[in-house]
Amino acid sequence: MEALGRGIASLFCAVSLVFLLVYQKTSAVGWQRNQTVRAMSKEYVKSIQRLGRVTEEGWGMFWQELQRLGKFDAKLTIYEKRRYEGEAGAIYLYSEWEQSGTEEQIPEGSYVRLTIVQEDIQVWDRFWYGDGCVVFVGGRII
Repeated sequence: MEALGRGIASLFCAVSLVFLLVYQKTSAVGWQRNQTVRAMSKEYVKSIQRLGRVTEEGWGMFWQELQRLGKFDAKLTIYEKRRYEGEAGAIYLYSEWEQSGTEEQIPEGSYVRLTIVQEDIQVWDRFWYGDGCVVFVGGRII
């Protein structure tokens, strides 16, 4: 009976060791993909801030690179700075910018927000890599 217990413990240790080795190799891939998405997002928002506009070509290139890394949903929102006069003086609020064209100059002082969420993450992937990649990137247009 004691030999059976030792056999089961040895088998459990061997299975756990294999499991941990596989997890170590695959988790690094998921972590690296998430870091790449974060870096790409920051660079894209910096380019919007530098140019002061959103171009169709730039968005298309960013979207293609993002889809090569996996299924992601990206939402770009621009908040325009608006000034309202109140009893206490000037009050600045941000409201979503209603642009008529994609090549328009973004008003100065506006805020760019890029939200990226990983779509269609399976239970097994959630177990290996965590809840998925969620990135919030933003900055003001100066």
